[in-house]
Amino acid sequence: MKAFNGKTYPWLEKTGQIWKYDLEGYIGIFGAIALGLLILSLVASVFISRAWIIGVSLMLLYLIFGFCSMFVFYYLIRCPVCGHNPTRTANGKWASSRYLEGKFRKMESCPVCEKQRHG
Repeated sequence: MKAFNGKTYPWLEKTGQIWKYDLEGYIGIFGAIALGLLILSLVASVFISRAWIIGVSLMLLYLIFGFCSMFVFYYLIRCPVCGHNPTRTANGKWASSRYLEGKFRKMESCPVCEKQRHG
């Protein structure tokens, strides 16, 4: 199964966590739609006094969904065996999305479990 962006991520697919990676893409699409509807509702508010509320509400939903997807991505992607979180750098900070995309594309297994198996 390929990810939302058409690329393959072997470890995420094997562990059934690809949806956590894809969630960010789906939220991005929702954000683009919400932005378009915000613009339309602002234009419509010239004719209908409170039409802007729809657009602003959708943008607030987008912000809430965005924070939720960030939480899922950085906190819930873990090795199901040992609990290792591959979205962190060696010093415990969040790694960048661009770095993680490359890392997840190459990752065949959990690096911590692999070290434990080999010594």
